[in-house]
Amino acid sequence: MELATEVLINTQAIGHLIREDRVFQVRGLMQTGKRLGMTMMDESLIKLAQDNKISKEDAIAHAEEVAVVEKALSAEVAE
Repeated sequence: MELATEVLINTQAIGHLIREDRVFQVRGLMQTGKRLGMTMMDESLIKLAQDNKISKEDAIAHAEEVAVVEKALSAEVAE
């Protein structure tokens, strides 16, 4: 069993989106907030699969954006 994580840092921008009930935009800020330590669940799943800690099938089964995870994991095989 392995732990996949998603990290959200409460920045002013994140707080503003939540207060304004625009949570659908939080994912976009998380993608640009990597330098602050934010991590998306799909990125965590990809890393775990690449490190052979979980199967690629499990990563895909738990992914939020399945096509992105499939592409990332298939690109690794092609290399």
